[in-house]
Amino acid sequence: MEAGAPEAVKYFRDVLHEPPYPPISEADLRVRERRIGCELPELLRRVYTEVSNGGFGPSYDLLSLPPGGHREYEGGPDALEIYEKYPEVSSVLGLPLVAAGCSMYWYMSLTQSGNPVCLWDADG
Repeated sequence: MEAGAPEAVKYFRDVLHEPPYPPISEADLRVRERRIGCELPELLRRVYTEVSNGGFGPSYDLLSLPPGGHREYEGGPDALEIYEKYPEVSSVLGLPLVAAGCSMYWYMSLTQSGNPVCLWDADG
Protein backbone atom coordinates (compact mmCIF):
# COMPACT_ATOMS: atom_id res chain seq x y z
CA MET A 1 0.00 0.00 0.00
CA GLU A 2 1.35 3.41 -0.93
CA ALA A 3 2.11 5.94 1.81
CA GLY A 4 -0.89 8.18 2.30
CA ALA A 5 -3.23 5.69 0.59
CA PRO A 6 -6.87 6.50 1.37
CA GLU A 7 -7.39 3.06 2.95
CA ALA A 8 -4.49 3.60 5.36
CA VAL A 9 -5.55 7.14 6.23
CA LYS A 10 -9.11 5.97 6.93
CA TYR A 11 -7.90 2.98 9.02
CA PHE A 12 -5.64 5.09 11.25
CA ARG A 13 -7.78 8.26 11.39
CA ASP A 14 -9.20 7.57 14.87
CA VAL A 15 -6.13 5.98 16.45
CA LEU A 16 -5.06 7.65 19.68
CA HIS A 17 -1.61 9.20 19.52
CA GLU A 18 0.82 10.36 22.17
CA PRO A 19 2.45 13.74 21.61
CA PRO A 20 5.51 13.21 19.40
CA TYR A 21 8.90 12.90 21.04
CA PRO A 22 11.35 15.64 20.14
CA PRO A 23 13.88 14.65 17.47
CA ILE A 24 17.44 13.94 18.57
CA SER A 25 20.24 16.25 17.54
CA GLU A 26 22.66 15.52 14.70
CA ALA A 27 25.47 15.42 17.28
CA ASP A 28 23.65 12.82 19.41
CA LEU A 29 22.88 10.76 16.30
CA ARG A 30 26.56 10.78 15.25
CA VAL A 31 27.57 9.55 18.73
CA ARG A 32 25.04 6.69 18.46
CA GLU A 33 26.23 5.81 14.97
CA ARG A 34 29.80 5.52 16.28
CA ARG A 35 28.55 3.05 18.93
CA ILE A 36 26.78 1.07 16.21
CA GLY A 37 29.82 1.23 13.94
CA CYS A 38 28.17 2.67 10.82
CA GLU A 39 25.89 5.44 9.61
CA LEU A 40 22.15 4.84 9.55
CA PRO A 41 20.36 5.02 6.20
CA GLU A 42 19.56 8.61 5.23
CA LEU A 43 15.78 8.28 5.58
CA LEU A 44 16.09 6.82 9.09
CA ARG A 45 18.58 9.56 10.05
CA ARG A 46 16.05 12.16 8.91
CA VAL A 47 13.22 10.51 10.85
CA TYR A 48 15.24 10.58 14.08
CA THR A 49 16.60 14.12 13.59
CA GLU A 50 13.69 15.87 11.85
CA VAL A 51 10.48 14.04 12.82
CA SER A 52 10.62 12.32 16.22
CA ASN A 53 12.79 10.10 18.38
CA GLY A 54 10.39 7.17 18.01
CA GLY A 55 6.90 6.67 19.34
CA PHE A 56 4.96 6.20 16.11
CA GLY A 57 4.52 3.49 13.52
CA PRO A 58 3.55 -0.17 13.49
CA SER A 59 3.27 -2.58 16.41
CA TYR A 60 4.74 -0.92 19.51
CA ASP A 61 6.12 2.04 17.55
CA LEU A 62 9.56 3.05 16.36
CA LEU A 63 12.11 2.63 19.16
CA SER A 64 14.19 5.63 20.15
CA LEU A 65 17.90 6.22 20.18
CA PRO A 66 19.29 7.64 23.42
CA PRO A 67 18.93 10.15 24.94
CA GLY A 68 15.20 10.13 25.62
CA GLY A 69 12.46 9.14 23.24
CA HIS A 70 10.12 6.19 22.93
CA ARG A 71 10.65 2.84 24.61
CA GLU A 72 8.55 -0.28 24.17
CA TYR A 73 7.27 0.11 27.74
CA GLU A 74 8.03 2.26 30.80
CA GLY A 75 11.68 1.59 31.70
CA GLY A 76 12.11 -0.71 28.70
CA PRO A 77 15.11 -0.71 26.37
CA ASP A 78 15.70 1.69 23.51
CA ALA A 79 16.97 0.56 20.10
CA LEU A 80 20.64 0.90 21.00
CA GLU A 81 20.25 -1.08 24.24
CA ILE A 82 18.62 -3.95 22.32
CA TYR A 83 21.31 -3.70 19.62
CA GLU A 84 24.04 -4.04 22.26
CA LYS A 85 22.19 -6.71 24.29
CA TYR A 86 22.08 -9.13 21.30
CA PRO A 87 25.36 -8.51 19.40
CA GLU A 88 25.19 -11.87 17.61
CA VAL A 89 21.77 -10.92 16.20
CA SER A 90 22.58 -7.28 15.52
CA SER A 91 25.75 -8.16 13.60
CA VAL A 92 23.57 -10.12 11.15
CA LEU A 93 20.20 -8.29 11.18
CA GLY A 94 21.23 -4.69 11.92
CA LEU A 95 19.37 -2.19 14.12
CA PRO A 96 16.16 -3.03 15.99
CA LEU A 97 13.58 -0.52 14.78
CA VAL A 98 10.26 -1.61 16.23
CA ALA A 99 9.20 -3.82 19.13
CA ALA A 100 6.61 -6.34 17.94
CA GLY A 101 5.66 -7.69 21.39
CA CYS A 102 6.48 -10.97 23.12
CA SER A 103 10.28 -10.53 22.73
CA MET A 104 10.04 -9.92 18.98
CA TYR A 105 11.68 -7.03 17.15
CA TRP A 106 11.78 -5.73 13.59
CA TYR A 107 15.41 -5.15 12.56
CA MET A 108 16.68 -3.04 9.66
CA SER A 109 19.81 -4.19 7.90
CA LEU A 110 22.54 -1.57 7.92
CA THR A 111 24.73 -3.40 5.42
CA GLN A 112 22.49 -4.96 2.76
CA SER A 113 21.37 -3.02 -0.29
CA GLY A 114 17.91 -1.55 0.20
CA ASN A 115 18.12 -2.02 3.99
CA PRO A 116 15.68 -4.96 4.23
CA VAL A 117 13.70 -5.37 7.44
CA CYS A 118 13.43 -8.75 9.25
CA LEU A 119 11.38 -9.95 12.20
CA TRP A 120 13.38 -11.64 14.99
CA ASP A 121 11.92 -13.58 17.92
CA ALA A 122 14.20 -13.64 21.00
CA ASP A 123 12.25 -16.65 22.32
CA GLY A 124 13.14 -18.67 19.23
